[in-house]
Amino acid sequence: LKMEKVGKKLTKELFSEAQTYAQKIVDGLNTAVSPFHSVETVKKLLKDKDFIEIKEPDKWTLVGGQKYFFTRNNTTICAFQVGESCTAGSAPPDCFKIVGCHTDSPTVRVAPISDIETQGYKEVAIQWYGGALWHTWLDRDLTFAGRVIVLNEETGKLEDKFWHHPEPILRIPNLCPHLQGMDERESLKINKEEHLRPVIATSIIDSLMDLDETGEEKKATETESKYSIEKKHLKSFLALMAEGIGAKVENIVDFELSMVDTNKSCIMGLHKEFISSGRLDNMLSSLCATHALLEVSQEKLLDQSVNLIYLFDHEEIGSLSAQGADGSIVNDSLQRIYASFNEGNIDAGYKQALRNSMVISADMAHAIHPNYQHKHQSKHCPKLHQGIVLKSNCNQRYTTDSVSSAIIREICSRVDVPLQDFIVKQDIPCGSTIGPALSANTGIKTVDIGAPQLAMHSCREMCGTTDAYYYHKLFASFFKNLREVSSTLLD
Repeated sequence: LKMEKVGKKLTKELFSEAQTYAQKIVDGLNTAVSPFHSVETVKKLLKDKDFIEIKEPDKWTLVGGQKYFFTRNNTTICAFQVGESCTAGSAPPDCFKIVGCHTDSPTVRVAPISDIETQGYKEVAIQWYGGALWHTWLDRDLTFAGRVIVLNEETGKLEDKFWHHPEPILRIPNLCPHLQGMDERESLKINKEEHLRPVIATSIIDSLMDLDETGEEKKATETESKYSIEKKHLKSFLALMAEGIGAKVENIVDFELSMVDTNKSCIMGLHKEFISSGRLDNMLSSLCATHALLEVSQEKLLDQSVNLIYLFDHEEIGSLSAQGADGSIVNDSLQRIYASFNEGNIDAGYKQALRNSMVISADMAHAIHPNYQHKHQSKHCPKLHQGIVLKSNCNQRYTTDSVSSAIIREICSRVDVPLQDFIVKQDIPCGSTIGPALSANTGIKTVDIGAPQLAMHSCREMCGTTDAYYYHKLFASFFKNLREVSSTLLD
């Protein structure tokens, strides 16, 4: 495969810059352990650069030249920079430059009633979210991360708290080969209901936790929860959760927890060239897009355009939700931004602005696997460190067409970012992204791209440090150069 000749030659200097940037990505990945924590991670980055938080239930009074963000469900976040020339009542936005990514990844989630006892083991009933390589979750040291809803005793109001327990407390043990038949050894067959329940404790040791120093059962120190939470989940598990969030067990109303690998994200390889982590799909895209928006927002945006990033939840399960890309959030927010500068009205000018706009659907891409070369179409074999992947599918599983392709190629050429073309083999089904939903729901020209990676949807994925650096540069160039590049093609 030859790189498209729009990027400069990969040098030691460029590689060193990429390694430095990759550490920022790793730091973000180590805090973005669930969609809730991902949004919190991005919120902190935005606030540190003077982005103003606004709320969807409130009236929006936006000002040209300012920077804002809002969240939905604390799992989807939108941040945007408004052009200086946008003026209330006379000059609403005339172009939206959008990068869309997602915050969710295939994972294991705790069931509403999770306490299971089997042959002296305490297990956790779970639900499998998305389409993961489930066998990669076996024999890993796991923990919990997510959102807990509690009652504030002082105010009488419900509050949400985000919890990430730092130590390993769960494991899904494999079955040793000595207990498997020959057919089982040759072909791993996993029943997701029966074989993938994590072990959290043994019953005999867990029962000791209810005894005092004299061996007598401890007296209850808390009143029984009116929410019956202790009837659904292991008592010791709830006690750990309550301690972690600084609340009483009796005040825990409900929670949404994912299981997370405790092995931290890192830069690895003989030459420190790979990022190794869970959730690269798609937090790498989300973090790179965020960094790019932060970078360009340090300079004034002098026209009537708006630079936006949307980091959506629920991509891995189809995006059809209130906080998903196939929901109302994009049209809701674009209309509110426009109307804020147009006396609350949506007119023909809004439709014209959409025609001047463009979306980058940024989701990770499939690098060719050295041990499975036959799985790639022979002329479309993206490689690590050789550029961002331009995804095409004539059946609209990806949205790229000749117009959006040409625009992104020119945007890349201006900052020496190489591109690689990708189509799926014709005898393999093609995956999809948020691109088709965004394109169909808004009518905005869209392109699908991604950084190449290996082991997509594994508990542990890997990509190249250089491609993260290219990704960031591409997004920044898109925000800076789209208007000039697309001035005729989007007519």
